[in-house]
Amino acid sequence: MTVYKVKLEKRQSGTTHDGYCSDAETYEYTRDFTEVIEVSREFYLNYILDDGTVTEEGLDKLKVRFYGCDTGGSGYCGCKTHIVCLSGKLEE
Repeated sequence: MTVYKVKLEKRQSGTTHDGYCSDAETYEYTRDFTEVIEVSREFYLNYILDDGTVTEEGLDKLKVRFYGCDTGGSGYCGCKTHIVCLSGKLEE
């Protein structure tokens, strides 16, 4: 069975805080990072070009919107996190 792995350049941004959600002072942040993930054969066939690049539509399908506190708290703070894929390439 073939395993398809894609190396993604991602950007996470949103709001977060230190301490507890109930008395939090929130602030905005942005961080870039790289992640390698496995994708399905269907994803490979539909969203990866001949040169191994992930299409814009494929990158859009891999984005994440996380509503709620990313610190694992109660959520009273109203923080939100978004992760978008900037680029992706098939790993060989």
